[in-house]
Amino acid sequence: MSNRLIATIMLCLPAVGSFAAHTIAAGEEWQPIEQGHVIEPGSALDFSAWIEAPAGRYGAVIANKKGEFEFEKRPGEAVRFRGVNLCFDANFPAKADAESLARRLRQMGYNAVRIHHYDVLVAGGWHPADYVTDRVRLDQLDYLLCCMRSEGLYISTDLFTIRKIKAEALKAYGAEDDFQAFKALVPLLPAAMEEWKRFARDILTHRNPYTGMTWAEDPALFSICPVNEDTLYDLHNQNPSVAALSQKLFAEWCGEKSLDPDDKSKPGLFVRFLTERHRTADLEMRRFLKEELNVKALISGNNWKTYQAQTVLRSQYDYVDNHSYWDHPAWSSGPHDLPYRFPQKNAVAELAFVPRNLFLTRIPGKPFVVTEFNYCFPNQYRAQGGPLMGAYAALQGWNGLFRFNWSDGIIQERFNNVPIIRGFDFNTDPVNLLSEYIIGFFWQRNDLPVLQDEMTFSVTDESAFAVEQNGKPAVFPEKASLPGLTHRIGSVYKPAGNAARLNADFLNNQPRAAYRTAQDGSTVEIEKAGNFLASTPQSIALVLQTRSMDTDFVPQFDQPAVVFCGSIDSLPLEKSKRLLVLHLTNVLNTGIRFSDPEMKNLEANGTLPLLVRRGSARLAVPNAAKTADIKIFALDLSGRRIREVPFSIHPDSRRIEFTVQTIAADQQTCMAYEILRTK
Repeated sequence: MSNRLIATIMLCLPAVGSFAAHTIAAGEEWQPIEQGHVIEPGSALDFSAWIEAPAGRYGAVIANKKGEFEFEKRPGEAVRFRGVNLCFDANFPAKADAESLARRLRQMGYNAVRIHHYDVLVAGGWHPADYVTDRVRLDQLDYLLCCMRSEGLYISTDLFTIRKIKAEALKAYGAEDDFQAFKALVPLLPAAMEEWKRFARDILTHRNPYTGMTWAEDPALFSICPVNEDTLYDLHNQNPSVAALSQKLFAEWCGEKSLDPDDKSKPGLFVRFLTERHRTADLEMRRFLKEELNVKALISGNNWKTYQAQTVLRSQYDYVDNHSYWDHPAWSSGPHDLPYRFPQKNAVAELAFVPRNLFLTRIPGKPFVVTEFNYCFPNQYRAQGGPLMGAYAALQGWNGLFRFNWSDGIIQERFNNVPIIRGFDFNTDPVNLLSEYIIGFFWQRNDLPVLQDEMTFSVTDESAFAVEQNGKPAVFPEKASLPGLTHRIGSVYKPAGNAARLNADFLNNQPRAAYRTAQDGSTVEIEKAGNFLASTPQSIALVLQTRSMDTDFVPQFDQPAVVFCGSIDSLPLEKSKRLLVLHLTNVLNTGIRFSDPEMKNLEANGTLPLLVRRGSARLAVPNAAKTADIKIFALDLSGRRIREVPFSIHPDSRRIEFTVQTIAADQQTCMAYEILRTK
């Protein structure tokens, strides 16, 4: 049975109860769109030419004094790493699948991949009898790393995420079934540190038979987080036995310093204690990796949360790493168990809260990486992730971006391997897949320049060790991140000083209706009304909500959308021989069901085919060519040309004018276009 026939049957089903009001089915507003599981080689969606292979050809990655990544054998030339996370079973494909996956990621223009949540399956699985290495799994992982390396993708990974701990000395703390407890124990209990070292030694010093190198000596492994999302301020009291241990150690620490642990006049003492324990553990893990295992990779940690105290800790790392999600689901029971809730917020209308909430966690002089971010499905505004992350990561001069996640395999299995859009996996989501190209243009290719106006937030002892009502350290105030919409910002640790006085320029402001910055021929503007513009000589993106912020480029539109045009050959838009155009509305699964018309409560995931939301816009692309030298093609999601698109040349502006439609008059669907100029 064809996908289109299935959609027709869905449309003809009776409207019973809430089904008609809150279930997405094919019809006037939604039509099937075929997924692009592979990319047509050489097509306008094939960006493999961006990537130099193999990874490691220029030696190890280093962090230079400017706060950038560069290669040891290519000094002075900064490199940025754009990639994806692979989780759980996705890290252990068959060899042919590993080869095709590496090619596919390279075609997306990725030059990095984060191997994540692999440890539980390498170290004995979900129910291990003892500490054991699964040699079959490890061989599959080794081959995957070799394939990624061969295609020019550098590797980032962590050494603990979620594996089961069988150590006898840790049984009293429930570490086998509570991975968060083990994370908290590493800085608190020597036995936990030794258990962490055991796995780190085993994984990093074994020799990969496909590269001939150990992981430790392979320059393609460029970054390591010792323990993922290990922020002790959040983890020390989640498990009763760990909480009791932390209080015992705190009392001992206070005794050594002749301090009273119950002194109410010094509420920040416990935060100071946790910071000291965390810092000592971080330094020991770094020493072990660098001095005992001779690891080449750069080391970071504390990649979760926005506490001011974390600036103290992050100052000692090779680079800073953090995580952030827009519209993260709120599950009513277990992760991924329906029903669950989404706020359905407009990221632009929230003045780019993601990525803005991360701005101040950057530390000037150190590379800044986001190893997890996503604009989560089924948020209807998730296409905004491309222009927002691409533009502001570029303006802030960030150095690494990793979407979470390409695939984890577990979710695929739960849905019987039917490639619907679900969970955090975005390899089946055309909206997030296509928006990734926008990040590639604006940030990875450096179309948008780094802001030259810089402001620095001072984290003092007064602010770092302040305690909120919830007993946790103070976070960076949201209003203090607003200057980052027009200035490059970050934070530095200055122990002495008055925080309010030092940070007056950050704290004495309120959100404005709009923010604009212009530099080197490029412009970025954002409005609380939900509209956004990022424009460079080689690329332009608009978030169309209530109006077009560039009516020369998009004079008309009928549906909120993201529209993008980028020069594939890096020439200015009017001179480029080849341009990629994207028109992104929304894509959902057939039969996806919500309990409310605002789509905030998801009740059923639906099935294939995917359905694209109707929308159209009139575009006018800058042009210096003659009509006879131009062709425009509509593309499917693999980049294959499916039809020519009619256009005209404006007699005065000489712009190429044409209409983009997600659903054409013949019901054919399209979200991507290619413009060719032969002269």
